[in-house]
Amino acid sequence: MSMKTIYEITEEKSISFSTLKDEQPLLLDQAFDVVMLPSVYHSKAFHVGAADLFSYLKDNIGEDVVQILVSDEDYQEVGLHSKALRIGVVIITAVIAPIFTSVLSDYISNELNGSPGDELEMTVIIERPQQVNIKLDYKGDVNEVHKVLDKIKELADGKENIEPPKLGK
Repeated sequence: MSMKTIYEITEEKSISFSTLKDEQPLLLDQAFDVVMLPSVYHSKAFHVGAADLFSYLKDNIGEDVVQILVSDEDYQEVGLHSKALRIGVVIITAVIAPIFTSVLSDYISNELNGSPGDELEMTVIIERPQQVNIKLDYKGDVNEVHKVLDKIKELADGKENIEPPKLGK
């Protein structure tokens, strides 16, 4: 049984670091380069394992640049009944993209133990200076994630081609 791949790259005009800071000034009291958002925007629920990803990102990118958009008291996890590996929704600055993609690749391989045939879901929003923000949604084979992460770096570098790369063989 093959899984259906969803891979979309779109302009993101409603979510940015400044709009998030306006909504959550106490949580975003400094400049962050990586912010994990609830799985469903305007909710407080994160996918199961989000706290582990948050800790991993902080340990490997830096405590001062990574934040999760919820207070400890309000943190909730939602468990969906499927075998999919879920990263959730993350907004990053363009400057952190190379480090973020490398750390996320390691996390998927080593912590989630993703292997070919496993389904992976993630949304990454890239805030680019003097350009419109880009949102990349991916749901598909974990084996293709390297192409998705390469595209994130390319888009962060200001490349205007927002066509997804070809997946598969």
